[in-house]
Amino acid sequence: GGPDDDYTLEAFAADAVTVSRELFGTAESVHLVGHSFGGLVATVAAVDHSHVWASLTLMCSGPGALPGDRGAQAITAAALVETEGLESAMAAKTEDDARRGIEPGPPEIEEFLRRRFLSNAPASLAAMSRHIGSAPDRSADLAALDVPVAIVRGAADDAWPHEVQDALATALGTSVVVIADAAHSPAVEQPERTRDTLVRIWLG
Repeated sequence: GGPDDDYTLEAFAADAVTVSRELFGTAESVHLVGHSFGGLVATVAAVDHSHVWASLTLMCSGPGALPGDRGAQAITAAALVETEGLESAMAAKTEDDARRGIEPGPPEIEEFLRRRFLSNAPASLAAMSRHIGSAPDRSADLAALDVPVAIVRGAADDAWPHEVQDALATALGTSVVVIADAAHSPAVEQPERTRDTLVRIWLG
């Protein structure tokens, strides 16, 4: 991606539709899962292109921007990426994690996360951070969808506050499915439990 690419949530959502159609065609609707920032994208994809999806699952995500200081930090991170680059932003993220008491994972996972972070297009990563800090709350739009919506998080998820996720679930007439012994990346931390959770959601 380049600085002139379209990094709006609507454009990311349109990309999700394109990927779905390229992989699975259009004969059947597809189950959509959005993790973390991907949940913001998946929400827009479900609201704007509801006919494409059989269901929507938001995992470790929320109805809009991270609230309070965390949202403000995301916007600050976007500016840091734009002005000082990815290395500085990575260093700031590492310091923030340490301040918040987040223990680093196994070395091979930490190295993968570092490589992934530094492989981003700076303009794209800055846009994503800005969305995390400023995206509008889409709770009402999600509640109005004909597509079933599920909310999933790890028991120790530390991104969107649990009460925000719980409030969204209440607005949707459901409850949050909590994956034990997992935090913000259940698919990595508890892959079998995550798989089983998603299959139960998809089978209805």
